[in-house]
Amino acid sequence: MHWLALLVAAPVLLQGEVKPYVNGAVGMTLEFPAAWQIKAVKDDAAIEIPLNAGMQAKLEILAVAFSSEPDIWQISQKHVNEQMKREVERQWTEEVLGVPLLMTKVNVLTDGAPEVILVALMYSATPKKFLFRLSSPAAGFEEAEFAWRRSLQSLRTVSGDLPKPEDPENPAASLPTGTSSPSRPSSVIVLGSKPSGGSREVAPMGFPVETAGRKYEIRVPDGWRFEPKSASEGLLKSDAVPGGVEVRVASPRDSEPPARAFQSRSAESLNLFESVQKREENRPSPNSAGFVMGRVWRMGRDASGPLATLDAVGAGEEVYWVVRFRLSGQALTSAVQASLEALVKAMSVEPAP
Repeated sequence: MHWLALLVAAPVLLQGEVKPYVNGAVGMTLEFPAAWQIKAVKDDAAIEIPLNAGMQAKLEILAVAFSSEPDIWQISQKHVNEQMKREVERQWTEEVLGVPLLMTKVNVLTDGAPEVILVALMYSATPKKFLFRLSSPAAGFEEAEFAWRRSLQSLRTVSGDLPKPEDPENPAASLPTGTSSPSRPSSVIVLGSKPSGGSREVAPMGFPVETAGRKYEIRVPDGWRFEPKSASEGLLKSDAVPGGVEVRVASPRDSEPPARAFQSRSAESLNLFESVQKREENRPSPNSAGFVMGRVWRMGRDASGPLATLDAVGAGEEVYWVVRFRLSGQALTSAVQASLEALVKAMSVEPAP
């Protein structure tokens, strides 16, 4: 029986002994059956849900900083799962307490056994948002989803006020009711947000580019050269790096958002691999020039032999850069990787003098 039919047939929210759970970071509270084992650490919680036939589901509750458009969240979820070679079965939107719930359902093999993962972000106007991730053996997923959705009906705000949906055009106003204005955590930065304050160190080499009808300079460390292909893109070259690094400058004013540009390029790179042995990804954070930088390395093999790729993005307030590097047929050395790391950690786009 589908979980919705089960809920209709079960008018009582939770039967038997229950225990409350409060997440102050997102300002939400709900109740769990007493049989569920809960381990709370800071703003997060891990819950074990017993199922029939000795199976067990895992529920994770997280406080997540996110303030971009809903489709950016869904695209990123799809992208991450495709990178991990998981099947994204479905993405859709529901509603809880009048706020969108952004849902993604994924099928995956874990140690050879089929598993289903359901991830949802509550798109509320709060600095941190309520996210849950339900993982279950495929054979027990319907039971696990029913149990969790039954518990989810007890979800309430700590303040007692109904939450409001996020406004991505004005995230600074996104605060829980009755709270002061907390600062956004410095460790979680949305690509395309305004660079953080403080000192900026602009790289010494500058090469002219244009985008959105304005003139800029790509700024990079010493030792790099630039071969333009158009007004907004070209090839960065260095004696320390074989081949070259593709670079494009764009503005959200007339192009896709930086996160989406990064995700689409990264997905293209992933498709080049027959197998990925190693993947390195950073949490987006300001580089030395103040641009919010995110990057992903992949090392593995294609049909001809070793393959390594780097995809990166650096976002300023009005303009961003995206780069792509591919090395095929030879192993990536630590020296080459270090040179490319130094590049993206210093790169920016500055107004032309």
